[in-house]
Amino acid sequence: MAHLRVENFRVFGPAAHGEGEHDDALSLSFTAGTNVPVGENDSGKTAIVDAIRLCLQSAAADYYQVSQDDFHLRKDGRAETFTIGCAFTDLSTEEQAVFLELLTHDRDGSAWLCVTFKAQRMDPLRNRVSVTTRTGPDGNGPALDGAARELLRATYLRPLRDAEAELRSGRGSRLSQILAGYPAMKDQDVDDFDPTADEPPSTLRGILRRAECDIRDNKAVAEVSDDINSAYLQRFAIGDDVLRAKISVATDATLVRALERLELNLFTASDEWTRRGLGYNNALFMAAELLLLGKNELAPLLLIEEPEAHLHPQLQTRIMDLLRDKAQGPQEGDRAPVQVILTTHSPNLASSTPVECLTLVARGRTFPLRRGVTRLTERDTRS
Repeated sequence: MAHLRVENFRVFGPAAHGEGEHDDALSLSFTAGTNVPVGENDSGKTAIVDAIRLCLQSAAADYYQVSQDDFHLRKDGRAETFTIGCAFTDLSTEEQAVFLELLTHDRDGSAWLCVTFKAQRMDPLRNRVSVTTRTGPDGNGPALDGAARELLRATYLRPLRDAEAELRSGRGSRLSQILAGYPAMKDQDVDDFDPTADEPPSTLRGILRRAECDIRDNKAVAEVSDDINSAYLQRFAIGDDVLRAKISVATDATLVRALERLELNLFTASDEWTRRGLGYNNALFMAAELLLLGKNELAPLLLIEEPEAHLHPQLQTRIMDLLRDKAQGPQEGDRAPVQVILTTHSPNLASSTPVECLTLVARGRTFPLRRGVTRLTERDTRS
């Protein structure tokens, strides 16, 4: 993503439409690598991340619903509408082919993609808000359909996240979603279990089928099933309609169900499990998300709020180094570099970040520090 434009959303106010008017809207450009908005609390950092989440949506399970508080509060009351625009430039030939019908073409022949999210207040008492997401610089182009939206979806790591819970097994777990998107998992949805064969199955779906079969044939489980059928279900029979029950692991042996039974934990050097603190679990969760991001065919986008949460200063620096490495270029096995936008008020993270990657955020205004935007010389940025 190259540029973000926000009007009348939270701390960011209206754009200037005439001479003498003050432009309170947000107009912020991003680099293709690491971008770090830094500022105090309530300066507008979270509003920047949430604006991108609303426009592009995110892979996180949480759903963001627009509320009345999202509309900018002016002296004469709240704004009736707010607009968020995300622009993508320097698209590759493959990316232009994917979004062909949604592109905007300039006179010089360059093609770029603009996604515009608009929200309008309908019934403040019932918190009813009308929202639309369309393409084009003015939001008058074709609607952003499901397939295109999925390709543009960002990965979002919320502040004060419960990393341990995110990595647990369960229906719809985040870990199962991460694993499902990993390229090596594509061949694991084949059922290669053959009860008559001597060779064990090699795919996850086949392994789950075998586990179901072994548990169903277990002596204790079979005894319970027979007892239920003979002592109870036979009494419910009406004519030839006889009910029979079987105990098994799951009724649908699919790859999704297999992945939902997996969890990710930290172990010691002696391969023993031990409970870890919030900091190391947070680092493990970020590692799992980064594992998937670089495998995407299109340029992936990672949004992180307060990556320093629960991490000691040395680990904060290592996390920042890892994020910069992923953003500078494709790592081994990756398809594309990861664009990172992270917000922080940690002096440790800010001091370990190159000056040109920083953007100061204060009272709804942004001040990028990259070269060519400020009066800082190359010597100033080095020092």
